[in-house]
Amino acid sequence: MINQLKCGLSEPTLFLVKLYEAEIAGLISKNKNNKHFFSFIEDPDSFDYEHFDENWWPLFRFSDIGMRAMKNGRDRVIEAFKRLKGKDKKEADHYVDLYSKKEEPIDNDDIYHIPDDVNNPGV
Repeated sequence: MINQLKCGLSEPTLFLVKLYEAEIAGLISKNKNNKHFFSFIEDPDSFDYEHFDENWWPLFRFSDIGMRAMKNGRDRVIEAFKRLKGKDKKEADHYVDLYSKKEEPIDNDDIYHIPDDVNNPGV
């Protein structure tokens, strides 16, 4: 079901319905302040990550939320995820790793490597 969520954040109401169907919306009832939860789902780019709750980690299964959260609130997200335990921590850390930009070392023997400063090598 989670992989079928294509509506993303462009249609927040439909997205919330899909969250309920995927049983992730049970997070809503666990949160003391749903205002922040909905604010995070609606706009992870403008969200105030001071209010990020570690229990929201299942939302990172949705790349359009996870990637934007890591881009805009990486340090706060990582700090919050440190409070998790057991399987939840392991899964949350997986998403942090998945959505973190990694700088891979350049293999000088790779003749197909295109340097970062080359904007359009095909022209």
